[in-house]
Amino acid sequence: MRIIRHDLDITDYQTVTLPHDGDLQSVAVSRTDRNTRIDLWSLDFEYGQGWSKGIYIVGTGNPMPEQLRDSANTQYRRSEHRYSPGFTNDVFIMDEDPKPWRKFIGTVVTPCGLVWHVFEGPVQ
Repeated sequence: MRIIRHDLDITDYQTVTLPHDGDLQSVAVSRTDRNTRIDLWSLDFEYGQGWSKGIYIVGTGNPMPEQLRDSANTQYRRSEHRYSPGFTNDVFIMDEDPKPWRKFIGTVVTPCGLVWHVFEGPVQ
């Protein structure tokens, strides 16, 4: 097992190819171009087949990409039950909930002051 680094462009969407099975771990300001790139680290298990992962980068205050958003139905059901004492919002969400899969990886603040939030999501 090892940890490897991937160099990301600061753009809405891109794919990262892992050489083997593994997991995305964290992000930081790039060591090569601190204002226009992000470093992403992944855990490489060094066995199994390589595969691609969808990476979404969202600036603070910008809308979430459609592929990462909750459906209107999910938002409505969460709003409807948000006032229930002692329950989390997701307690009323059923297994067949249409909310897309997504995983927050981390936040990066570049030297120029821009803040970027990195997510793993569906491959386009």
